[in-house]
Amino acid sequence: MSLDVDLAGSDDLGSTSAPGSSDASLPSLLFRRLMSLLLHLWSMASPYVTPTVVALTVLPVVLCLFIYLSAFIFYLHQRHPGRIWRKIRATVLEDHDLLEAGRDIIATLWDVQVKIN
Repeated sequence: MSLDVDLAGSDDLGSTSAPGSSDASLPSLLFRRLMSLLLHLWSMASPYVTPTVVALTVLPVVLCLFIYLSAFIFYLHQRHPGRIWRKIRATVLEDHDLLEAGRDIIATLWDVQVKIN
């Protein structure tokens, strides 16, 4: 199965604006470049990606990541209900101290990480 799609080689980047204007569609350009990169990586990996490799490596990794993220979110809501959102709201509306808010949020996330491990 060959995926011969030329996403990066076209001159028209999906922009509907006038030829001389500078408001080219950046998300469209980024999406096209990302898809071109993904197709290139898939073409390099396609001889090695077999159903056995997917079943024995990719699926267990995705399952473990899902379980870990679920536990992380559960413990975050259990130990610190609403703390991150309150800190973000207070920083935006009142304090305007992004460094202190960032430190508090990172400390909260590390606290949850320690609880999981």
